[in-house]
Amino acid sequence: MSFKILLVDDDPTLVWHYLIFEYIPGISIGEIYEQVCFDDKIALARNLGEATRQMIRLPLDHAPIFRSGLEDFTFFLHTQRDRCLTNHLQWHSLPSHLIEQIEDYLLPVETLVESRFPHGLLHADITRDHILGHIEADRWVTLGLIDFGDARVGNVYYDLPALHIDLFQCDKRLLRAYLEAYGFWEREEFVHQAMSVALLHEFNIFAGLSENL
Repeated sequence: MSFKILLVDDDPTLVWHYLIFEYIPGISIGEIYEQVCFDDKIALARNLGEATRQMIRLPLDHAPIFRSGLEDFTFFLHTQRDRCLTNHLQWHSLPSHLIEQIEDYLLPVETLVESRFPHGLLHADITRDHILGHIEADRWVTLGLIDFGDARVGNVYYDLPALHIDLFQCDKRLLRAYLEAYGFWEREEFVHQAMSVALLHEFNIFAGLSENL
């Protein structure tokens, strides 16, 4: 169960939105990731696919801080597009010869927000630290997904970078299990679109991968 409250200052224009959730006991899967068997990781990927598919369909018509249309997501990606090269030059997570190719590689924002994709609420930071659960009879049991502080409206592509790079540790089998459960269909341009959105991500999701490049 979760509860939403509004803390209102004397100034009526200052409204702070908070979510208060029921306490979830357990540990993050990141703390014991190597101990979790592959079958349980596959099951987690499928469960997340089903859960995020349902989450993106949640009605947002009366949400005070989220809008269900494409305008906000389009504006956000355009902003990220303008600062993309500067971000990666500052982060230094990609080799310089790849950073030099970013401008020519990125797909147009209009392609990344095409309307035939469902748009709705995203967690936007599904990492190992945000999956809570415990080990029971040597098997991983998921109890919850936490930390919606970076949630935003968008399409599934924006949820994929943290999922694939951090939670799935770039294991394509886990990514495929997630996408199949989500109901995502095969597309020839998938890799280019997914990589473009990853490069435009608000956070340095390539941190920690430098040694493998």
